[in-house]
Amino acid sequence: MLVIKIELWPGGHESKARVIGKAVIVNQAVATLLSDGAVGDYRCELRGGTATGNPDYLWKTARLKNFDRRRGGVWDMLYLLLHKAVGARNRGLRDAEEK
Repeated sequence: MLVIKIELWPGGHESKARVIGKAVIVNQAVATLLSDGAVGDYRCELRGGTATGNPDYLWKTARLKNFDRRRGGVWDMLYLLLHKAVGARNRGLRDAEEK
């Protein structure tokens, strides 16, 4: 299991950090076992990051099948899962700094 936490550090002070969101990524294991570790199927839960203020609130889920673990790393996996979970929602935000 991978857990990616997003923390808010008020005023840049780590001692005051609080988790405002997290991604929990779980390997579903079957594809990994059948492929001798070459590919994996993953389920992701995006938690928090909403107006509720609850970092454990289940906001979105996504699945990634047949991820080639020999070609992609953890950041590639996270990108693909985020794109599946919230990609369409963010079409208007894409390339905001280029406008």
